[in-house]
Parts: sequence; structure tokens; C-alpha cells
Amino acid sequence: TYDVVGDYDKTCGTFNLEAFQLPNAQCPEKFVCGARMGQQGVFADCVDAMNCFMLDGMTTSYGGDNVGSTFVHDAILFMRQMIPHHQNAVNMAKAAQKYGGVTCGGSGIVEEGASVEIGCLLDPILRGIINSQNKQIQTMKAVLTDVFRVDEYADCDVTSTSAASTAFGSTLAALAAGAAFLA
Repeated sequence: TYDVVGDYDKTCGTFNLEAFQLPNAQCPEKFVCGARMGQQGVFADCVDAMNCFMLDGMTTSYGGDNVGSTFVHDAILFMRQMIPHHQNAVNMAKAAQKYGGVTCGGSGIVEEGASVEIGCLLDPILRGIINSQNKQIQTMKAVLTDVFRVDEYADCDVTSTSAASTAFGSTLAALAAGAAFLA
């Protein structure tokens, strides 16, 4: 079967966020503060759902069953948390392309010191995020399933009262594991 993009994801320019719209029991009341009117409000609502998706995905069990050393468990935790983190970056880049007015007039070479459209500055950054992080997501998924032979996800649910502190602690643990993994 093929994945089908739902109406909410069509609105956001994203994928798989419908279940993470706020309010959501595993997420804070909101991630984006301030006024929400018009197109900015739609983009802010989409970013809220993206961050709820990431928070849920990064709230994961440590390591894998019977897979070896602490280093391997750290690497598994790192990848299980980086996958939703990267998916969030890809979704944010796609939504920014859709709602952020990121267009470049195709003016070609610009003289030194001349002003450049914001879209011309952001477009390669957003495309780079989408391309490089999608590749990294695929690589990490393959390492988890084909090398370590563990599930890609090991979800552990938390309530909204502890979601923010758990995500912060989990993020620090993933960063530390990532540093050890790359060293």
C-alpha cells in the first residue's frame, strides 16, 4: 500500500503530522508563542504539530535488547532520537518553503555588495536540509534494523506535565551519546 498524505499535512506541506495536532496529551499546550493570525497562524500551528511529533518520537527507550555494549545502546538511543529530530527539520524546511515566501527570482549572479532576496539565501539552506537529513534518516534506519537488528522505534509515553523535562533530558542524553558515537 502507498502512504496517503492527509488534509492536515497537505495544509502544512508535511507528512504524518495529523495525529500530533495540539492539544495532544504527550505535548505542552503550545510550542510557538505569540499571536496566530492568517498565514502566520497556520504556519505556527503546523510547527506546533511538528514539535509534538518530534517530542513524541524522541521520548524513547534506551538501547536495544541483548545487543551488546553500553556503546551500542548509546548509539541506538542516539539514532532513535536523531531520526525524529531530522524528520522535524525536514518537515520544517518543507513548511517554510510552502509558507515562508521562500522564492528566488532567479536573478543569477549578483554583484558583490548588492542586496540579495531573502528567498535566494534561504532556498539552498532549506533544500540542503531536506536532502542531507533525509539521507541521514535512511542511513540511521538501516543501521538500526540491518546492523543492530532492533526496532526503529521504542516509544515510551509520558504525560504532558513531564513531557518538556523528559524531552530536554532525552535530548541531552542523545547529544552526549552522539558525541561518544562520533568520537
